[in-house]
Amino acid sequence: MTHDKPETAIQWIDAIDLSAKERHSMIERIFSWSVRTPEESAKLIQQLTTEEDRRAAQAMLVERAANQETPIPPVADPAEWLEKLAATQPRSNESRQYNNMLRTWEPAKLTELASRLRELPEERRQQVATIIVEQGCDYDSDYQPVLHGEALRCLAANPDASPTIVKTTSTHAVKWAQQNPAAADQWLNSLPKAEQSPVRDFLK
Repeated sequence: MTHDKPETAIQWIDAIDLSAKERHSMIERIFSWSVRTPEESAKLIQQLTTEEDRRAAQAMLVERAANQETPIPPVADPAEWLEKLAATQPRSNESRQYNNMLRTWEPAKLTELASRLRELPEERRQQVATIIVEQGCDYDSDYQPVLHGEALRCLAANPDASPTIVKTTSTHAVKWAQQNPAAADQWLNSLPKAEQSPVRDFLK
């Protein structure tokens, strides 16, 4: 949504209850897409409803212009993709580029990627899962539900290390249910029992 439907994403900012940090993060994602022209970005800034948001968005554009990212060569192998992603930082230019590569992957390869994430050693699995989840956006359509769900399931296994896991997992369940209710319910049932109840309570 923040990439292909930025106007709708801007409407979401005021429509849902976001903390200051979450609001800033969503604005950051809206204005981080390098394919958008300066003119298009300027029009989007005018659609933001507060002067504070407009200043924040403008500052992001200035920073992006001063720190143009170096393109990363495409990666087509799931195992190599996980290895490369593990070497990045959450919400970095590099992790965003790797995430964007998945847009062109076939469903079978994305399923293999999720399976390979599940098979990583625990410490590396938690590290990569954190990057995947952090790179995602609560109401962002530009994400891969199977991979994102697997990453959340990895983090749900150690909830003490992820204080926002219930909210993040609940949001993912809602998002996926809008696209594929059966798959979302199956995924929710696969979570650790201790995490299923608070998530279902959150969704009521």
